[in-house]
Amino acid sequence: MHVVKVLVDAGADVNKLDADGNTPLHICLMRHHCEIIEILVAAGADVNKQDGEGNTPLHISLMNRRAVKESEINPAVAPKLKAVGSYHEATANVIH
Repeated sequence: MHVVKVLVDAGADVNKLDADGNTPLHICLMRHHCEIIEILVAAGADVNKQDGEGNTPLHISLMNRRAVKESEINPAVAPKLKAVGSYHEATANVIH
């Protein structure tokens, strides 16, 4: 976690995509690194960013059957991730 703080403080791109289109936020959700999720969101990680398969960070969390709980991460972060789900559902309803 200390390394993440150092990288973020040094200006690392918190929205940088890997070869599969995942951001650091997607990867941390896959690996359940709640403290790092807080750091990334506080540093401006895009909670609406879709990965290479069109999944947002919230989708990743739900697919791993570990829905983000407000008790697991900072209460200021959880609503941002939950709002993404509402936005995505509204968009899907318009498109379909």
